[in-house]
Amino acid sequence: MVQREHHFAIVDEVDSILIDEARTPLIISGPSETSIELYEQVNKLIPILILMIMKLMKNLVLLILLK
Repeated sequence: MVQREHHFAIVDEVDSILIDEARTPLIISGPSETSIELYEQVNKLIPILILMIMKLMKNLVLLILLK
């Protein structure tokens, strides 16, 4: 495998970014090759985690107030 030389740019301001003129554009949208099953499982756990954190915080506040 042969790679072409690397090009670098220093970004000073967001509105003046230097862009490498590549022949193949970077495509960041489209179908993903990875499964979204893990994301769906984690998404179901988020409300449970939020409730657990809220309960923990409530208990910590009560503990501090009772000292």
